[in-house]
Amino acid sequence: MTDEITGGVGTVEGLATVPGSGLAQILVRDDDGELHVFPCDAGPTLRALSNLSPSLRRGASVRVRLSQGVRVRYALDHLGLLATLSLDDEGA
Repeated sequence: MTDEITGGVGTVEGLATVPGSGLAQILVRDDDGELHVFPCDAGPTLRALSNLSPSLRRGASVRVRLSQGVRVRYALDHLGLLATLSLDDEGA
């Protein structure tokens, strides 16, 4: 097993959660137009989205809606789970 971490840059398209489970999937579209769906923990991902911008510091459903279209950098752990999420400072 390896601890290799992979990642990329893309635009947030949405977040699908399973209420009460703590599980979610974040949808990110890369610069080639390909949509990626990454499994993640709902709580930490919602907190990461709220840290992207002060305008995203609202209720969870509003936060997800406002985060759509935000360019982000992401990293995945060796299992393919979302490990980090941050603003893409370099833009497209």
